[in-house]
Amino acid sequence: VVPFTTDETVFVYSGVISAGIDVSQIQFAVDSNSKKISVIMPSPKILSHTFDRGSFQVYDIRNSIFTSTSLDEFEGFNEELQALQEEKLNSNTEFWNQVKNNAKSIIDGLIHASGAIDDYKVTYTWA
Repeated sequence: VVPFTTDETVFVYSGVISAGIDVSQIQFAVDSNSKKISVIMPSPKILSHTFDRGSFQVYDIRNSIFTSTSLDEFEGFNEELQALQEEKLNSNTEFWNQVKNNAKSIIDGLIHASGAIDDYKVTYTWA
């Protein structure tokens, strides 16, 4: 890299990514004879992603001798930032396993809330 020919910018921002499952896609198979319930859960996904524009702060802009970066250029950059964060999150296996565990716990709690099927064995699989 030739000195003074690249732009560098340091910034921070906040956002919220919500992930979970679409409960309308859950499928149930009940076998009353063997007292088994099979729950087929849809794969978890990103449900929403919001970018807090008010949180965007620039700490340092170093322009090259050939170009000049302005803050106005960052306005269209948020979609790229969101896509980058979603890509990073999608590769985080531990996060998605936690989302699955949370979804399973909630559905399991709902299934057993009445106590009417406490003698049934419930199994979960993911689509």
